[in-house]
Amino acid sequence: MTRRLKILGLLVLMTALLMFMLLPPRTVPAPAGAATTIRGAFHIHSNRSDGSGSLEDIAAAASRAGLQFIILTDHGDATRPVAAPAYLSGVLTIDGVELNTTAGHYAAFGLPQSPYPIAGAPDDVIDDVHRLGGFGVAAHPGSPRASLIPPGLPSAGSTTPSARPRTIPYRPGCCPSSTRRRVGRPS
Repeated sequence: MTRRLKILGLLVLMTALLMFMLLPPRTVPAPAGAATTIRGAFHIHSNRSDGSGSLEDIAAAASRAGLQFIILTDHGDATRPVAAPAYLSGVLTIDGVELNTTAGHYAAFGLPQSPYPIAGAPDDVIDDVHRLGGFGVAAHPGSPRASLIPPGLPSAGSTTPSARPRTIPYRPGCCPSSTRRRVGRPS
């Protein structure tokens, strides 16, 4: 009996030692004054649409202003090849697109190059953006121009990528059959 107790005690001790060794290292608090804010700019137009600067010019200006990222949203229909995120002048440059809807503009991000032009009714534009794996926000939520404020679209102040999470139904005729297969929709 004492031998069994010794073996059991040794197993408990070894298990406790193993558990102690597997614990993650203690957390180390961030030093006081550590940067917790990343400065950047959203909704910038370049000379690829109606802006005046090149990507390099814009990134250099952003660097001089102390920004760490910029999100470009040139006007388009999402058929332009998407530039991969890259650091230009030390600034993370993210490519997006500002799409036209019948109720205003919609800034979309995270899209691949679309095989078909995206435009039209706000619900259809949002559905197409989501279907292709992207997300977006209303491009001009506080504009004094009523035509630029899309009713019911998520605004830049939204706390989620979409203010309308839902299952997106397949819309017949929205896109070529190769795209329908790629996004898991019937031909």
